Amino acid sequence: PPVPAASLPPAREPPPAALTEDQKRALTFIVRGRAQAQQGNIAAARLFYQRAAEADLAEGALALAATYDPAELAAMGVAGVLPDIALARRWYEKARDLGAREAEERLRRLSSR
Repeated sequence: PPVPAASLPPAREPPPAALTEDQKRALTFIVRGRAQAQQGNIAAARLFYQRAAEADLAEGALALAATYDPAELAAMGVAGVLPDIALARRWYEKARDLGAREAEERLRRLSSR
C-alpha cells in the first residue's frame, strides 16, 4: 500500500550551492526514492536512497536508515518489509556524520531496543 507523504522524512539538504556536482545529481535519487516509498515499494526506495547516501547526502542516508528502522517503518504504515536494526544504525551513523541532526535521536531510540 502507498505510504502517506507526511510519514516520509522531510528533505533537509544544504543549499544547492554547498553541494558538489555529483551531490546535485544525486538529489534526484532522493526524489525517486520518495516516489517509490510513497507507492509502497520500499525495496526500490532503498536502492535510490543508497545511491544518494553513497554520494554523501545526509538526507539519503537518513531516509535509507528509516527504511530499516522498525519504528519508522511502523510510522509509515509499511507492512511486509523486514526491519534491520544493524543496517538502520549503520545508515543513521552515516547520516549523523554527514550532518543530519535527527540521526542522533534515532540512534538513541535504536539503542533502547
